Amino acid sequence: MRVLVFLSALLVSIQSYADLLFELEKIRADESVPLLAVTTFRDGKIQHSSVLGAGTLETPLRWGSITKTFTALALSRAVRDRNIRWDAPVRSLVRNPPWTNPWAQSEPVRVQDLANLCAGMTDLSFDEFSDNTPRALAEVLKVPRAIVWPPGLQHSYTNVTPGLTAWLVEQLTGETFHSYISARVLAPMGMPNASLEPVAGLPGGYKSDGTTEIPYWHMTFTAFGALNASLNEMSQAVLQILNGKMHEVDLARLRSPGCLANGDPKLNVGYGAGHYGRVRHGFVWYGHGGDADGYRSRYALLPEQGRGYIVLINTDNPQLLRRIEQKLEKALVSDLKKPTPAPADHTVDIAQWAGAYYPSSARFGIERWRAGEGRRVSIEVNNKYLQMRTQSRTTKLIPVGQGMFRRENDPIATVRFIRRDDAVFLQGELGNFFKLNKCPDWYCG
Repeated sequence: MRVLVFLSALLVSIQSYADLLFELEKIRADESVPLLAVTTFRDGKIQHSSVLGAGTLETPLRWGSITKTFTALALSRAVRDRNIRWDAPVRSLVRNPPWTNPWAQSEPVRVQDLANLCAGMTDLSFDEFSDNTPRALAEVLKVPRAIVWPPGLQHSYTNVTPGLTAWLVEQLTGETFHSYISARVLAPMGMPNASLEPVAGLPGGYKSDGTTEIPYWHMTFTAFGALNASLNEMSQAVLQILNGKMHEVDLARLRSPGCLANGDPKLNVGYGAGHYGRVRHGFVWYGHGGDADGYRSRYALLPEQGRGYIVLINTDNPQLLRRIEQKLEKALVSDLKKPTPAPADHTVDIAQWAGAYYPSSARFGIERWRAGEGRRVSIEVNNKYLQMRTQSRTTKLIPVGQGMFRRENDPIATVRFIRRDDAVFLQGELGNFFKLNKCPDWYCG
């Protein structure tokens, strides 16, 4: 009987995947995508891997910012092997770090701030993004880098700190970053042929029309997005992450939001060490996305359920990638019971958080941000809930205690309010803001 049940479930799984694959192939053809790569995971195993179009499971592909996962793991292993604390100030380990920090004495950049993108830096300049000249790490590090807001305060996505992570790995290990990440991260995770350098056989990336090729782009810092690897190799590595088949410290750093140490309450979802936790379809998915010269990619995992997926297209069409992600996510959770949302807590005073807010960080447009031209939001009380209003959207926030809130379909808290030096901050999946009634000294002072 058990054999029959197993075979029946197996046949259903195979048929379901076949139907999904048929839909994906139709999308690929209709949208003129030369190559679509996809792997799904179930029960902690690779369910199926397929490359549709012009490629095979061994074709090297560009994974873009998914590279950040492996860069963060390289740093984690470098400090773990040397018994260095994850929260150690970088300047206590290495002299003359390549940045200026106005808060160096009281709030230094810590090791974890680099991997968690919490160092207080904006992103690369337009000129750096536009530069297609391959440059050595030492040359790129000559560009001045400044800390704009106190390190550790908040996550702000940037491609700068992965480059500084590579620098720190080299300082700690005495090896080149490429050599270290290949030997200590990529090969042990089943990716011996992966590389942060150009490799033969890349199918190329294209604009959204699927025919206009985009040249291979040499990124300012290879550590933020230059990983080339086949779907087979990427699947083996992501499978280890899904099943926790790595050192428990490395795994904990991936899944623990790193910018939330400076005050309670602490959210359990956000950006960890090169690894996002985000809510979709009522579940918390862990993973990362990527964008590289005509390639768009994503891996997303449900560790408790042993499920997840990897997907890549080689056209610069983020909307299409999101459509495919939605299809994969819905298929993977269709037979799962959604987690029960955290109960509302109406015993606390939520009116204290109401008011006008301004962005407390800026990835781009730093001068406009400093000039007060950022996107303001309004937090209002509506009965027992808060509403976050922007120009285009109103989001209901349900209190769950201790200054933490969730959206209606979130299973856990995804937004928090904290006080720091008498200023109020809103942080989480909806962005970083400070309340305008008390502007932080580092912004207004």
